[in-house]
Amino acid sequence: MDNILIAGPDKALITKIEAELESKFKMSDGSNLTFILGVRVSAHQDGMRAMDQSHYDAQLLSKYGMQGAKPVATPLEKGAMESLVETGTDATPIETGRYAEAIGSLLWLASMTRPDMAFAAAFLARFSAFPNARHWGTVKRAFRYLRGTTGIRITFTGPYGTSGASLTVYRAVGLAADVKISKRSKHINIKYHHLRRCAADGIIRIEHVSSTSNLADVCTKPIERIKFAGLRDKLGMRVV
Repeated sequence: MDNILIAGPDKALITKIEAELESKFKMSDGSNLTFILGVRVSAHQDGMRAMDQSHYDAQLLSKYGMQGAKPVATPLEKGAMESLVETGTDATPIETGRYAEAIGSLLWLASMTRPDMAFAAAFLARFSAFPNARHWGTVKRAFRYLRGTTGIRITFTGPYGTSGASLTVYRAVGLAADVKISKRSKHINIKYHHLRRCAADGIIRIEHVSSTSNLADVCTKPIERIKFAGLRDKLGMRVV
């Protein structure tokens, strides 16, 4: 059995597509979306939509014996990048297949409903060829984080779509906003000159984003727990 999701603003067009599919395949209409591809979808009265994989979370924790593990506040501790990269050859190697399987599970979660775990999963995937006990210990930490956040869902609030929306783009703010061209910046790509012209013409507004509120940090580096929790909330991830 295959699941298919049809969504769009035009009800008549959706009905037409359904009719064409039903003329070629045996189908049943599941009505309102509640579950697809292992993801639970719930709708709330205020128009918010929430998605989670709590059932899959529980299966993973049980599979790796982490269902009773002590929770931690972040999936990757600060300083983990340096310590894992610098692991010497004397570290105890572990079975590659088991490590790769665990990483695949974390990557699946991250790509579907847990963007807060994306950096940890992607970073740990770098060591899939020659994993050792220290790498495996960090994978288990990611599971401990999952253990403590199984009630978190990724949420979406209306209006949906990008038409008329305010889009945030992170670039070299200082350079783009500076109308002067220094000798050191002559090599800069043409897109930055275009960005600067747009700023001068008032088409876009360039604002500085402090490191304490830079949402991109969640997906680029390990960060301390208080900042991590705040940025995770800005991703729309919360208990509902």
